[in-house]
Amino acid sequence: MKALLREWLLVRRDRAAIAAYAVFAVACAVALATSVASHRRDGELQADLAREEAARIASLRAEMTSRTGGAGEAWADPASPGAVGRGRAGTYAMLPERPLGVLRGVDVAPRAVLVTTRAGALDAGERDVVNARIESVGRFDLALLFVVLFPLTIVLLCFDVVARERETGTLRLLLVEGGRVGRLFVLRCVCRAGPVVLLALVTLAASVAITSGVDARALAVAATALVLYAVFWIAVTLALSSWFATSTANGLATIGTWIAFVVFAPTALAATVDRYAPTPSRIERTSAVREATRLASQQGSSLLARYYEDHPELAPDGGPRKDDFFARQVAVAKQVAAARAPVEARYFQALSRQRALVRTFSLASPVVLADRVLADLSGASRERTDSFREQVDAFQAELAGFFDDKTLRGQRLSLTSLDERPRFHFREPKDDATTSLLALAAWTAAAMLLATRRAPHASSLERTTTC
Repeated sequence: MKALLREWLLVRRDRAAIAAYAVFAVACAVALATSVASHRRDGELQADLAREEAARIASLRAEMTSRTGGAGEAWADPASPGAVGRGRAGTYAMLPERPLGVLRGVDVAPRAVLVTTRAGALDAGERDVVNARIESVGRFDLALLFVVLFPLTIVLLCFDVVARERETGTLRLLLVEGGRVGRLFVLRCVCRAGPVVLLALVTLAASVAITSGVDARALAVAATALVLYAVFWIAVTLALSSWFATSTANGLATIGTWIAFVVFAPTALAATVDRYAPTPSRIERTSAVREATRLASQQGSSLLARYYEDHPELAPDGGPRKDDFFARQVAVAKQVAAARAPVEARYFQALSRQRALVRTFSLASPVVLADRVLADLSGASRERTDSFREQVDAFQAELAGFFDDKTLRGQRLSLTSLDERPRFHFREPKDDATTSLLALAAWTAAAMLLATRRAPHASSLERTTTC
């Protein structure tokens, strides 16, 4: 306890350390404010969309109640399934928030999509630009703070712990006296990095308490990941300190290691994944859909007649109506969907291969593992957003089938049938946060073992260390 108090008093007199704490505290405050504001804005947007949908459906119900007969333009007929299914009876598919959603925003997919009988709603809402500046430079959120700035601050505080003693000559004295030098240096690093870890944990807890209340399990996993991440970087810094004689050399080595792990490793991972599982071509998807739409539109009436021949049970009581615009559109849409299906299948198969490779290769980088833990807990992981896309596509087909069946049969909507329309319910994919956390713990244990083996000992008096 006395040694801990002595080391803390030394830290308090280090102006550089105090400055580093102040800068990191400001960064925590800025990241917290930015993330909370973004999280609340996303929540308010989804609430506004839910109110808009409720008001739109209420207005449609009122028109269906007050209007009698089927007179009027088909586009304005509130009981026409073909008309209202294309817009007024559309349903928002929303990506729900996770308990730690404040940690990171979902930037690769919209959080809410208006789903109608017309396919491609997700593609139309692919870019949800809230602020052009954020789109161009990115958002300074808590995930960026924890994954990038958090280890950098620890490295800058601990890189010269051993070298400083070596340069002043006190390391030889400590070794001659036979003290537990390795334990002393670990204690010193803990004292120097401790306030940074504490600030990070307080920021994490504050973000959860402000936005969504406390989720004990998610908060515990995130806090454990931050502590393991900090211990990993402390151990790496101590291991590197035993290789070089001067603070300058140690500083260059530790910063180089930070760059290798934080910058180069994720880039190499992305390049490797693109090499062995290339990103599916959106141009191919778009071209296939456009060509199928063009050909199907030219054959609208013949497609409708052919569809009624294949499905006579759907023909209206008065016989097929080849002049029915909405019925022709249904036939065209089904033809487009059939042409699009193999392209979509190849697209999602390629995405599945990508996800599998990313899960495998992410084990090779503790930085990517820490990022994956936070992404899984916040609900911003690639697996979750891809699952949202797939579920939206499946829901669009279900909603279109509901209205299209009535359109082809020549039926009209009633209040009861309107209430029976499908609703979107998101099914959460498997959470891999625990797996990533265990892999991060293995990396931390390996770094601690390396630091222990490289710790200064009595035999180092006989060795001349050079840069």
